[in-house]
Amino acid sequence: MTFFRTNSILGTLVLRTLALLGIYQICRLIAYVENIDSFFDLSFSGYMSIFWGGIRFDLSALGYLNALWILMLILPFNFVYNAVYQKTASYIYIIINSFGVLINLADAIYYPFSNRRSTLAIFSEFGNNDNMGQIISKGLLENWYLVLLWLVLVFVIYKVAKNTESKLIHSLDSKVWMYSKRVFRFLAVIFFTIFSIRGSFIYNTRPITVSNAGEYVSQSKEIFLVVNTPFSVLRLSHKKSLPTITYFNSYTELKTAYNPRIELQLDSTDLKGKNVVILILESFAAEYSKVFNPEREYSMTPYLDSLYQHGMLYTNSFANGRKSIDAMPSILASIPKVQTNFSLSKYSSNTYQSIAHHLKSMGYSSLFAHGAPTGSMGFNSMSKSMGFDNFYGMDEYGHDEDYDGNWGIWDHKFFPYFSSLLTQLPQPFLGAIFSVNSHHPFVLPESHTGRYKHMGQRNDLVIQYTDEAVKDFFELAKQQPWYNNTIFVITADHTSVAKDPKFSTDLGRYRVPVFIMTPDQSIPPMRNDSLHIQQTDIMPTILDMVGYEGKITAFGHSILKTSLDTHYSFTTNGAYYQLIYKDYMMLYDIEKHQVFALFNFHTDALLTENLKNRMKNTTLYQQMVTKMKGFIQQYHNRMNLDKILKDTLYKIGTFKYNILNTET
Repeated sequence: MTFFRTNSILGTLVLRTLALLGIYQICRLIAYVENIDSFFDLSFSGYMSIFWGGIRFDLSALGYLNALWILMLILPFNFVYNAVYQKTASYIYIIINSFGVLINLADAIYYPFSNRRSTLAIFSEFGNNDNMGQIISKGLLENWYLVLLWLVLVFVIYKVAKNTESKLIHSLDSKVWMYSKRVFRFLAVIFFTIFSIRGSFIYNTRPITVSNAGEYVSQSKEIFLVVNTPFSVLRLSHKKSLPTITYFNSYTELKTAYNPRIELQLDSTDLKGKNVVILILESFAAEYSKVFNPEREYSMTPYLDSLYQHGMLYTNSFANGRKSIDAMPSILASIPKVQTNFSLSKYSSNTYQSIAHHLKSMGYSSLFAHGAPTGSMGFNSMSKSMGFDNFYGMDEYGHDEDYDGNWGIWDHKFFPYFSSLLTQLPQPFLGAIFSVNSHHPFVLPESHTGRYKHMGQRNDLVIQYTDEAVKDFFELAKQQPWYNNTIFVITADHTSVAKDPKFSTDLGRYRVPVFIMTPDQSIPPMRNDSLHIQQTDIMPTILDMVGYEGKITAFGHSILKTSLDTHYSFTTNGAYYQLIYKDYMMLYDIEKHQVFALFNFHTDALLTENLKNRMKNTTLYQQMVTKMKGFIQQYHNRMNLDKILKDTLYKIGTFKYNILNTET
C-alpha cells in the first residue's frame, strides 16, 4: 500500500479517489461475473466501453458520497492539518465508502430479481417485512465470499485513508501567497467535484441520469454494469413525479394515438355470473415451462403444462413490471409500472378502479389472499384500496407452524386454505391469491425434500414445489360446487433467475404465463403463438367475458376484441419505455424523447441487431413512435392530474406545458 501514500491535500484527494475508482471497477467486474449468464454475449470491446463509461458514473457517485470530507480537507485554513481533524475526515471517508461498496456488491446478487440497480424504493417494498433480518442473514451466509471480499476492500479503504492523512509542510512562501494557493485549490476542487457529480464539464448540459449510460452499451440490460448502486440511490430515489408531457397538442390526436378509456358492451356470448379466480405465482417465468419452450426435454411445471391444454394460452405474454409490488396494479387494475412503482408513489392515492370495484357493481363478493405476515409488501392495504371485501394473510391463517421461515405460509398449506375461503363466499365471487415460496432463498419444506429433480437452475426445486401446490389446489377445487362455474386466470408477478439467454434480454425477462380457463370449456381451449398479451390485458378481458357494460380505464386491451394489427404491449426497464408491436420491440428514451433501439424479436431472439436507423422511415416505425408517445402522454398526464377515470383528460392550453423538441 506504499503507492497510496502522500502528505499533501491534493495528493490525498487524488489517491483516495483513484483507490475508490479501482474498487468500483472491481465491484463492476464482480457484478458481471455473478450474472455472466445474463451478459453472455458481452464482448471484450463491449466491456471496455462499459469500463470507461462506468468511470463517469463512478465519479458522479463518489462526488455525492464524499462531498463532506472533501470539503473538510480543502478549507484554506491551518486547522485542517490538525491530527484529530484529519482522522475525523479519514473515518468519514472509510465509513461512507465502505457502505457504497457494500450496496454495490449486494446489487450483484439482487440483479437476477430486479434486473436494474436498486433505489431507496427497495426499503419501501420490504419495509413491512418483520423477517428481513433473517432473510439478510441467509443471504450473507450464501454469499460468504462476497462478504469476505467486502471486508478486504474495506481494509484497502482503511489503509488508503491512513496513508494519505495530510500534514502541514512549512515553506518559505508568504502568508498571502500560501492562502492564495489554498483558495485557488479550494475553488478548483469545488469546480471539479460539482462537474464530476453532473457527469460533464460542459455547463449547459443536464446532470447525467441512467439513460446516459445508453451511450456505452449495445443492449439496455448492460446499463446495469455501467451505473453503480450509490448513483442509482442518490440520483433516482428522489424522482417521485412523472414529467408532464405534450407530444400532441390536440386531444383528438392524442386519443387517436392512444386511448385507455375503453367501452365494454354486453354480448350474447358473455359468461355472466361466472366466478373469477386469479392465481398470481411468485417469480414464475415462462422459461420454466415446456409449453413455452417445446424444444426442451424437461419442464419445471409439469402440472401447469397439462393445464395449459384446457384453456386460452398466449405464448407471447409479458409482465408489466419487475417486482412483486408492480403485479397487483398491473393485473388487477390494468395500471402498469411506469418509471415509478404505482403502489409506492403518490399516484396510488389517485381515483382509479380495479377489477374488484367493477365486479362489485355486478354483485360480486371478493377476497385477496397472500400467505405472508399482514403488512408484507403492503398487499393488505393495497387490496383494500382496490375494493376487495376481505384480505387473508398469515395472521388470519393462524397456524404459525406452517411458516416457511422467510416469506410466509408454505404454498402447499395456504392454497387449500384459499380454496376453503372461496367455498365460503357467496357466488358470484372474485378471489385472488399471491403465492410466496418460489422466491429466493429457494427453500423447500422438510416434507418435500428429495421429491424433485434438479434441472440446472437455482430455483428449479421451488418452482416444481409450487407447481405441485397449484395441482393440489385444483384437485381440491374440483370437489367444490363453484368449480365448474369459474373463470381461472393463472399468471406470475414477474420473472426470476434465467438460464436460457433469450430470457435474459430486455424482452425475455418480462415473459410470464398469462392463461385463462373455464372447466366447462365455455371458453374453448386454444393456443396462440402470434398475438402478444400483457398483465394489463387481464382486467379488461375478464370484464369483457363476464358481460360488464360501460366504460373502464385500462392500459391494456380485452384480448377478445384485439388482433395482432391492433394490439400493443408496454413495459419499462427502468431506463427505457418498451413497446411491443407485431414482431418488434421499440425502446424509447423518456429523458431524451427519442427512440433508443428497435429489434425484431421474432428473427433476433437475443436482440443483437438494432434496426432503428434501417427502419426509421417505414410506416411501421412511425406507427410505433406515435403509439409510444400517445401512451406516455396519456399515462403521465392522467396520473399527474388525477384523471385516470376521465373521458376528457384536459383541454390543451389550460395548463402551461413545456413543449418538447422530440426526435423520432
